Amino acid sequence: QILFSVTGEMLPGEMLALMGPSGSGKTSLLSIISGRAPKAVTTSGRVTSNGARFTKAAKRRVGFVLQDDLLYESLTVWETLGYAAALRLPRGTSAAQRGERVEASLLALGLSKCRHTIIGGFFRRGISGGERKRVSIGHELLINPAILMLDEPTSGLDSTTALHLLVTLRQLALGGRAVATTIHQPSSRLYQQLDKLMLLAEGHVMYYGSADQVVSWFSTLGFAMPYGVNVADFLLDLAQGELGRSITRIWSRSTSTSNVFAAGPADVEAGVGSAGGAQRGCAGALAGGLGLADRGGAGYSTQLRVLLQRHIKVKRFESLSSQRFLQGVIVALITGMFWWQRGRGGSLLAASDVVGLLFFELLFPAFTAMFTSLFTFPNDYRMLLKERASGMYRVSAFYLSSAVSDLPMDCALPALFVVIIYFMGGLRLTATAFLSNLAALVLNVLVAQSMGLLLGVAFMNPKTAQTVASIIMLGFMLVGGYYVRGIPAWISWIRYLSFVYWGFNLLLKIEFAGATYYSCGSSGLGTLDGAAAAGPSAEPCQAVSDLQAALQLPTDTNESPALEVGVLLAMLVLLRLMVYHTLRQKTKAA
Repeated sequence: QILFSVTGEMLPGEMLALMGPSGSGKTSLLSIISGRAPKAVTTSGRVTSNGARFTKAAKRRVGFVLQDDLLYESLTVWETLGYAAALRLPRGTSAAQRGERVEASLLALGLSKCRHTIIGGFFRRGISGGERKRVSIGHELLINPAILMLDEPTSGLDSTTALHLLVTLRQLALGGRAVATTIHQPSSRLYQQLDKLMLLAEGHVMYYGSADQVVSWFSTLGFAMPYGVNVADFLLDLAQGELGRSITRIWSRSTSTSNVFAAGPADVEAGVGSAGGAQRGCAGALAGGLGLADRGGAGYSTQLRVLLQRHIKVKRFESLSSQRFLQGVIVALITGMFWWQRGRGGSLLAASDVVGLLFFELLFPAFTAMFTSLFTFPNDYRMLLKERASGMYRVSAFYLSSAVSDLPMDCALPALFVVIIYFMGGLRLTATAFLSNLAALVLNVLVAQSMGLLLGVAFMNPKTAQTVASIIMLGFMLVGGYYVRGIPAWISWIRYLSFVYWGFNLLLKIEFAGATYYSCGSSGLGTLDGAAAAGPSAEPCQAVSDLQAALQLPTDTNESPALEVGVLLAMLVLLRLMVYHTLRQKTKAA
């Protein structure tokens, strides 16, 4: 059990701080009262809003700022808030109104000067840590929340930046909002910004009341604060060990004999008065008016459009990475040099080399697509959970926009790879064969990418997913029809699960359908040039009537490729549906 008999209230115009040692339950309490506790957490008791049950509509009026600033590094401040506004503001809001709301948030948080600066991160310079935290707060201010909750907002900030942040939060509270924040060990200047304090120790309440009166209350218990000691340091010392447990028992006895009521109309009106009479936030909700959050966010088509635009901008650096481009070009050039014009040899030996070229053409883009896609959802999962908790969009909209935004590069890089090796390798020079080869490779890449997405979303741990993907890909490669011809019957069924097997068969049919190759020399593996140089006395070259038997191919190249295309398309659809279902279940369980 994490929390025990915690009771308190938040009023408009006040800033409540949850303080205590590490592991005291601050973040857990904040998550529970905001309605964002994990599904696995069970609670007893009540959380009310204006004296009524804390409904989903009430939860939408709560802004929640996580301790870690989950922001896309490649977006600017304006883009970050602009996309959030497009997704969170009511569907009838015009673009001009959204822009005004974003502008107001920038001004309120002092972010106007860096509006066109990217967020940045470890490898890309951007805004400062304090500005990142204010962007996270601005993300929540867009919906004009009645309640604003923040988890360790000053963590990692210097004292001056932390003070400016708390002053900003206090101004937001004075505008008629109820503000609650967890805070670990504030300086004396930070502590002066607090209105109320709840001190926790091992999940129990040690003190709850005015932040100004905490020292005098502990003095009545015989714990006087030494001269020159910071209030927060004094309180955290008291909250440690057996001393903290004894004080929580004293507090528990003092509250068990008193009546503690949920905040009702009278309390809200009192809070509004202390906030300067601002009729907004909780008071506005009590009066029956619907805030922006109550009218719902963007419609489904808008969600798809905005998320697609955001995904494209977020991925503009990684998708257009010169490293990925150079990797594809260099590997294709090396491959083309090794198999230079082997497709035009005409002999059985040349055909054998072409089989190897087709297998490598299939494997390299598939490997790249699968292992790259393993990171897609693990990298975005925390952002997805955060934005889903705010009701910004549906999981299906996120998934579809992510899949569509990946398509251009999923098609462009394999196409570049094929163009280089196809003509350097001297493969079949007809438009139909080239376009069919390209389409087959793109289809195979999409299936490989889908399998990578499934493994990534199933494990949500790239290292584990990479290990499993390596085993699966190795198995699929071995049963693909190139390395091992005589697979034992009891295990041969695995090849029918391998997209490598079906993709390889498809490429073989495209390249060799109706083609004529010659068996030259006593071994049958001589070349046409070698036979001509040997003169009339040499054994003549014979046209190969059964290429499948001669090269021990896994398929009859003269058959229709419809089966392979159908199986790969079915795999693609099935894997994509499995990815979506797994992602949806993961987000539900979180």
